[in-house]
Amino acid sequence: MNKKIILIALSFSIPIILISSIMIYLVEGPIKREFLKEHSQNFIQEATFIDSTLEQLEMYIANWGSGLREDHLMEYPLSIDNFQEVNEISERIFLLENISPLIESATLAVHHEDPYYLNSGGTWPQTSNTSLPPLEALDLEAEFQWVPYQTGNKRSLYFVQNLRPQDNDVPIFLFAGINLDKISNLLQFSTENSQGFQAYLIDEKLLTQSGPQSAELTELLSSLDIPSTGSKSYAYKDYSVVTVSKDYINHQWTFASIVPISTLTQPIQALSSILLVSAFLLIVGTILYSYYVSKREYQPVYELMKEIANGENEWEKSSTNATEYLKNQWLELQEEKKLLVAKSKENEKRVKRAILNRMIRGELSYYSEEELWRNMEESGWKDIQKGYQFYAIQLTELINGVDGNHHVDLNDFILNNLLDDLAEKHFPEFTSLRPVSNCVYIFVSTPSNNEEIESQFVSDVFHYVNQILKRHVTVTASPLSKELKALPKVFNDLSYNRFFHEMENKNQFLFSTHHKRMIKIGATYPIHYERMMMDQIRNHKKEDLYSLTHQFIEVLVSQHPIQIYVLEAVKQLYDALSFLLLENGLFSNEYVDKEKLLLHIETHFNTATLADELYQSFIEPVYELYHTQTKESLKKEILMLRDYLDEHFQDVSLSLEQSAEKLGIDPYLLSKEFKRYIGMNYIDYITTLRIDHAKHLLMNTDLKINTIAEKIGYNGSYFNRLFKKKVGVTPGQYREQKHTKISR
Repeated sequence: MNKKIILIALSFSIPIILISSIMIYLVEGPIKREFLKEHSQNFIQEATFIDSTLEQLEMYIANWGSGLREDHLMEYPLSIDNFQEVNEISERIFLLENISPLIESATLAVHHEDPYYLNSGGTWPQTSNTSLPPLEALDLEAEFQWVPYQTGNKRSLYFVQNLRPQDNDVPIFLFAGINLDKISNLLQFSTENSQGFQAYLIDEKLLTQSGPQSAELTELLSSLDIPSTGSKSYAYKDYSVVTVSKDYINHQWTFASIVPISTLTQPIQALSSILLVSAFLLIVGTILYSYYVSKREYQPVYELMKEIANGENEWEKSSTNATEYLKNQWLELQEEKKLLVAKSKENEKRVKRAILNRMIRGELSYYSEEELWRNMEESGWKDIQKGYQFYAIQLTELINGVDGNHHVDLNDFILNNLLDDLAEKHFPEFTSLRPVSNCVYIFVSTPSNNEEIESQFVSDVFHYVNQILKRHVTVTASPLSKELKALPKVFNDLSYNRFFHEMENKNQFLFSTHHKRMIKIGATYPIHYERMMMDQIRNHKKEDLYSLTHQFIEVLVSQHPIQIYVLEAVKQLYDALSFLLLENGLFSNEYVDKEKLLLHIETHFNTATLADELYQSFIEPVYELYHTQTKESLKKEILMLRDYLDEHFQDVSLSLEQSAEKLGIDPYLLSKEFKRYIGMNYIDYITTLRIDHAKHLLMNTDLKINTIAEKIGYNGSYFNRLFKKKVGVTPGQYREQKHTKISR
């Protein structure tokens, strides 16, 4: 009986032991290896992105420093008392501090007989306490250098540029302080494991870190196996370790990521231990309770399931047998793996887009063609050597009779996601760019000589954009190219030629050529409408501005029904009105920016809608600004004119036209505003001054009437008629009446 009981116990315990072993060797092992692989790939991509960000930051700071040296430092050292020069440099330093969130501070150090520091807050002598590295810590001959520096417990990092002008022995250094907290934020690796620790080291010395830092992690960090250059990944104890190093500007830069893997495998190990212990308990329990097995022989099995499921209630919710429960656990692990893979793909897209943006901006123009191919392939572009092509997909006018979404940001978001889906459907390898509003650029790395694929893609774009965004769309395709050095030109040509669509409210497909079509707008530019609009603004007449704006656009479209001509004409009109405003003390930051104005109108193909947008966004605000600005100024000028007339009313050359010409305004406007501020029109005011003075001369002098007339700017006969009209009697009668009253 005991043998039979033992056999029964073994028949239950052996499968349990096998299951626990399988979980340890066939489940834990692959998951651990997959985690190590994903961690390595993701962190290398993340480090590459951070490295690119720092290189771009170096370029920004270097360009800024070169510009400062050319504009202000060629005559250095200058006196600290030159307040204008110091203020201009301080303002430029303030702009540098705000060019990137990674720049924490910027300070100019001038080392001459009276050494001082200069930043956006002003200047102070170098004898004062400062947290900046001393001159001895710098390489005085290096043009650029990274300088880690520690004062007390505070660690700092500076990008230092030598701005000393040629033939000048005075050291001038730009210290750009890097925000280590922001660098730390960049180091935060995208992982579900909250115990991960990432660090940034220079010459194997810790500069900044993110994540919890325990004593064990600190010890592990100090014993890292760091290669001089390149990347290295390995498992150390219960941690996954990845390092990426680069030898740059006499320093070894290292990004390190340490992530515990015990939290991933611990549930499986714990479950396996429970199974093993339960197996032994089952054997012992079976022997002890062999005589009671008739009614309760399956009770230990149920107890075992409860332990695995962490309690009876949880077990009942999840499944009715162990196999189903384990299956669900496995499916959960697979879902987590899918999330990690999705994040890896997103990082890959970001890296591919980053290298493409750098090439478009010309940052890699000094690379050879072979180096460009290699960089593209290393960034994930596998089929790039087969050729590439750009597509520009641009939203235009709302479909007639449809109320679409007018929110630009939401339109851009929907368009970008929609085109990502369509490009993924038609092209094996692509990325999308969104450098401007209402337009998305698609870069395709495989050759698009298959006209059927291109035709289907364009057809789908037309269909889905019309259906979802309720707008017409223009698709512009660049020629197929296999030369990467020509990529910036291909993109710029496409960005220019996408505006050569017809001014018609319909879907359009264009093909961008490498040569730019010349725009000759001058001979047909409706200059007379521009002049009429400027006259309306100068003379404070708003009533005709709206109709003139519509006529301006209608004439443009009738002469050149291509959008690029309309945009160029609007630029010319903008420049003319901006000059008028500048003459009256109004600057471009007080009204809509030219580029923003063009973004507002470039989606409108209907002439009436386009003219309304131009009027509301620019013409009307410009009129109101000019009216407000010149209103008070005109009042002062008219009061000054009144004072001038009070002193020079005898001048026979005085006229409304002459005064208007001196003030630079229209005679009609002068007459209207003169009456508004003085209470009578220009001619009546001069006439009143002259008649009053004539009365004074008639009463207090014995001058002849003709002489008096000449003194006030009239001939004799006209003076007699005018005097009688204004006073009621002739000059002679007025003198006689007054003398008679005096004699009485």
